[in-house]
Amino acid sequence: LVGRIDGLLSMSILTDCYPCSAGDVMMDSSFESLAALEAYQKHPLHVKIANGLVRPAMSQRLSFDYEV
Repeated sequence: LVGRIDGLLSMSILTDCYPCSAGDVMMDSSFESLAALEAYQKHPLHVKIANGLVRPAMSQRLSFDYEV
């Protein structure tokens, strides 16, 4: 979705975690602003992938948004 959604600067999907980790997949993404994150969350491309592929395969979701 990088390059297809304005304000989404980078995205990585990480799966190589330690056995003691609380999860098995992490999406690490960065946005140019809080407004860009909010727009991304409602963007039709994100919604289509999230609802069609990601959420059906998940049993639990945790989110942590922060500013640097």
